[in-house]
Amino acid sequence: MTSQTNVTNSSSGISELDVPEYRSLSGLSVVALLLGLASPLALLSPILVIVPLACVAVALLALAKIANSGSGLTGAALARSGLVLAIVFGVALPVRALVRNELLIRQVDPVARDWMAQLAEERFDVATDRLTVAARARLQPPSETPPTPATPPPTLSETIAALQNDALPLALSGLAEHGELNYVHYGTAISQGRNDYGVRVEYSVSRADQADTEGGALIVNIELTRLQRARSADAGWQINSWQFEPSPSSGAATP
Repeated sequence: MTSQTNVTNSSSGISELDVPEYRSLSGLSVVALLLGLASPLALLSPILVIVPLACVAVALLALAKIANSGSGLTGAALARSGLVLAIVFGVALPVRALVRNELLIRQVDPVARDWMAQLAEERFDVATDRLTVAARARLQPPSETPPTPATPPPTLSETIAALQNDALPLALSGLAEHGELNYVHYGTAISQGRNDYGVRVEYSVSRADQADTEGGALIVNIELTRLQRARSADAGWQINSWQFEPSPSSGAATP
């Protein structure tokens, strides 16, 4: 970039020459702009958040060097543009994660509640439909011979029979004998694999006419999984594992 400097001929005092003053373009400002343009990559993977972070550092360094150079360097506009892009997409990443997590929680909560209600009401044929292949396999009693790829999967009737004898359905149906159940959502943990989401939800389950502190409540943890490209948001969720224990307030021992 150039600026024009007016110089007057001292001998005649009547001629004026325009002498260009050259200013160098800051290389750091160019790098900051390029990193800013690449900042949307952070939305593809959490590890790529390093791109907008690097852009902020380079942009601030470029602006500091331009300011300290007097009129020797230019490119402040480029550095500011990169900085703005990095901030926008850097903030968009956690906001996007929060929105995604909230949507996932809203999807899995009714699925987990319905599944526990099915167990409490002993509708095992419906509850079995929600189980993953791995969950069905874990329900089966241990075999004397280790399973092989040629081992046939358990039949539907075998899975239903195994689910009927599982400890969680027995505990839930026992509570349900004394009245309607109340499910209180306590917490959620979300993980993302390469091809699926995993969500672990925790509930306190007690009779609707009974507070947790009165004893008899259960703490139930359920892990659900869903393929990221499942066509239906709620129908894609399946129960992968579960565990439970009496509420600490009930004073009962952990099974």
